[in-house]
Amino acid sequence: DFALRLASELEDTIHREGPDTIAAMIAEPLMGAGGVMPPPRTYFREVQKVLKRHNILLIADEVVCGFGRLGHDVGCEAYGIEPDIMTFAKGITSSYVPMGAVALSPHVADAVAHGSGGSLFGHGYTFGGHPVACAVAIECLNIYQDQGIKANTRARADELLSGMLSVCRDCWMVGEVRGKGLIVACELVSDRATRAPFAAQAAVGARMCDECRREGLIVRAIGDVIAMSPPLVITSE
Repeated sequence: DFALRLASELEDTIHREGPDTIAAMIAEPLMGAGGVMPPPRTYFREVQKVLKRHNILLIADEVVCGFGRLGHDVGCEAYGIEPDIMTFAKGITSSYVPMGAVALSPHVADAVAHGSGGSLFGHGYTFGGHPVACAVAIECLNIYQDQGIKANTRARADELLSGMLSVCRDCWMVGEVRGKGLIVACELVSDRATRAPFAAQAAVGARMCDECRREGLIVRAIGDVIAMSPPLVITSE
């Protein structure tokens, strides 16, 4: 089982480095800028077992996956992940105003509060809790709720993925189509049978990205992976 092998490799790394030297593992529920890589079905279940055995925290990076991109409030819900800490940005304000946030599980929050030596939660910085950013975030969260953004993502997700599969089915240079929710990608290869990549100097992904944009389609080239993250309000039409 692929997930078990990955979890075993993680545990080997922990033993090699020493559990007492590792504070936390940071992971995206679905890897975005790394090439739109959904995890194996049981990956996080097995990884969390390893981390808990060694008292290592799991930090979920929700910058890409959070706030409806995968059809849930946070991407962790899509994969049954129970993180100790979550980080947010982008979708929390729909990127209209710069803002980042961190959510702590009770045992982590209690440890910080206890270490602060009193009732004050001793962790912050100069611009924390900026009223403008917080006001925009609250309004965005209300809009997500009122307009059924998560439900729309779930409704459009199968249409997007099946549409991509249909378009790319007979294309000799597409080795794989993958994704979840409203983030999908197609990986370009020089040989579909062997999945051999193109030579890096050919810059096939960048050239394909330029061609898509000339046709009015906004995509992102991650090497030779063409990624698409349409607006969460997209319709079937």
